[in-house]
Amino acid sequence: MFDFFKRQQELKNAFRIGKDVRCEQSDVEIRFMPFQSNYSCDFPAVYDRFFHGNDLNIHENKQFYYPIFKQKYASKTDKAILLLHGLNERSWEKYLCWAEFLCKYTQRPVVLFPIAFHMNRSQTAWLNLRSLFKFLPSRLGKSNESLSVANFVLSERLTENPMRFYTSGKQTIEDVTSLLKDIKSGLHPLFHADSQVDIFAYSIGAMLTQIMLMSNPEYLFSGTRAFLFCGGSLFDKMNGLSRNIMDNVCYKVLYAFYTNRTQLDKIFSLQQNDTIYKSFSSMLMEDVNKEERYRFFNMMGDRMQIISLQKDTVIPYDGIEAAVGKDFSKQHVIQLDYNYGYSHEQPFPVNNTSQKELINESFNKTFTFIGDFFNIK
Repeated sequence: MFDFFKRQQELKNAFRIGKDVRCEQSDVEIRFMPFQSNYSCDFPAVYDRFFHGNDLNIHENKQFYYPIFKQKYASKTDKAILLLHGLNERSWEKYLCWAEFLCKYTQRPVVLFPIAFHMNRSQTAWLNLRSLFKFLPSRLGKSNESLSVANFVLSERLTENPMRFYTSGKQTIEDVTSLLKDIKSGLHPLFHADSQVDIFAYSIGAMLTQIMLMSNPEYLFSGTRAFLFCGGSLFDKMNGLSRNIMDNVCYKVLYAFYTNRTQLDKIFSLQQNDTIYKSFSSMLMEDVNKEERYRFFNMMGDRMQIISLQKDTVIPYDGIEAAVGKDFSKQHVIQLDYNYGYSHEQPFPVNNTSQKELINESFNKTFTFIGDFFNIK
């Protein structure tokens, strides 16, 4: 059995952005690959009033490294799993064991790709607590107990301009498309041409995956299989209010912005024929392109599987069912409940050492099930 707690600490100690790691007592290594984002925003550039800069000029978001967990002695392979993370994530720590387990179990490289303005694509100043503390008091009065150091930057940026939720998602999709083009054409040093790339996505990464598969840029995702964990809901059924995600002011602003159809139609008037925007729009509310959306997921069939956790208050089961339809849900959405205290943000809480055996068992069962999905030929 995979020792989740032991490996979590070992991987945490070894992992450094940009530094290749040959994991001790494991046949897995971590390689870092450089990436250049060539995204150009369709909308007027957004100026960040707190950190005094233009979003398009944030160097960390344009040039960065992404990690790949791979078998030590494999030079090139023809299959990969792309791992997409959740909203407001600044560290890969939670995903290290997820990636290593899937890499070992499926014998596939696992590519951990950061969403725009997340992980090491964040501006360095956003991680500087000293620079944040001077801004906290002015927002604290508005947000009550929902504000935290962890959610301040995302809350402030999305409140300032809710369009960032869409534009960062679109940039991520275009970046992933660029990555897949390199892989499929044989330009990536770790993959053969025409490699099969499937997706494991968590939380908001699941919504991005649904949008990517629906819009299918350059037909690169036509054969992609996808496993969604704690994700897959319509936007208006999600509850992002959390000290780890966003505060209540941000949540209310974001919800009001993306559920106002009249306003969205005006703002996105030039985007109506854009397949990414159309797919994004389909994932906002139940009645938007509902029949087309249900038809898409029913066509996905066995190429998509979803796990929903019963105590997940951020991405509830009814939001997933509303997104994919009852027919798809009955066959391809599984509800699990773990016998310990967990949350959406921490399905396998590493700080709960008193229930280590239960958590370790649940982690192994869950990721064995996920791995079996990717091992189907």
